[in-house]
Amino acid sequence: MKLKNLILAITIPITFSAFAWTAAWAEVRNLQAPFHLSCGPTGEVYELLKTEYNEEPSFMAFTESRSAIVWFTNDTASTFSLVKDDMDGTSCIFWGAKCEPGECLQPGVRIVTDMPEIMADIEARR
Repeated sequence: MKLKNLILAITIPITFSAFAWTAAWAEVRNLQAPFHLSCGPTGEVYELLKTEYNEEPSFMAFTESRSAIVWFTNDTASTFSLVKDDMDGTSCIFWGAKCEPGECLQPGVRIVTDMPEIMADIEARR
């Protein structure tokens, strides 16, 4: 029985600590889903998305842990990639997909930023 509990403990998926468990979560199930992460230096990941997919950052959300989630889209909003940036200069692409043109990001939501300037500022503060 102890071995079974140990195996279950090891295979229980990691949950997002940002969400407190409440009664509202009673119908939500934790599932393990294997997916591939492509990680590298932030500048190289951003350059790869620009050159290979013509994607640029559209918006980002910063977390309490000083990491960021960045949503990249191409100019027709027909592809997107989700990237997690860490303050150590590492970025990981954790999702990407194709959409109907214009559907990867709703009109009026796109925020255009000068990422090289932002990244230089982040590097200078390290």
